[in-house]
Amino acid sequence: VSIEIYDIAGNTRTVTDAFFVKKDTTPPSYINGVFGGDNTWRRESGTTYNFSFSDNGSGLSGAKYEAWSLEGGSSGGGIEIKTLTEIPGVSGSSYNTPWQVDFDALLESAANYISIEFYDAASNSTTVTDAFFVLKDTTPPYIVNNQLGDDTEYESDPGAIFDVDFFDHNASKLKDIYYSIHRLPNY
Repeated sequence: VSIEIYDIAGNTRTVTDAFFVKKDTTPPSYINGVFGGDNTWRRESGTTYNFSFSDNGSGLSGAKYEAWSLEGGSSGGGIEIKTLTEIPGVSGSSYNTPWQVDFDALLESAANYISIEFYDAASNSTTVTDAFFVLKDTTPPYIVNNQLGDDTEYESDPGAIFDVDFFDHNASKLKDIYYSIHRLPNY
């Protein structure tokens, strides 16, 4: 921007390129490396998610995520599990570092839907509802021994007389059951 100044006596001064105005009306963009979701049931924290941000205009100024109990966030009738939480270090023209969600805050035995909003220095923003989901199951399966008190010693195959049940009422369900037989108790 150039400026021309006049006084009452008719003197003028012109300053060429006195300052400039940067215009950025384009919101930041993203690459979703976990499109759809994390289909692996997780029992502990530590998984990182590759959801990248970029802004070639004014540059990134931050990003936040939140977790919901249902797809669609509040408009889908979901309950907010984790309020908007900053993703540390999001700045510059791009951010490509995989990041973690607060696993402890997520719902147990459920899909947790992660929505993300991110900003550039010109206050443009992008919101991605249900960017991905995280499956959490930290409750172990359990065994019901219906043979209580059965300490009979068998010297040959008695047939199908044992009654032991295995359960996992959580979302991930049972995968495998292993058992072993020992000659002595408390082996």
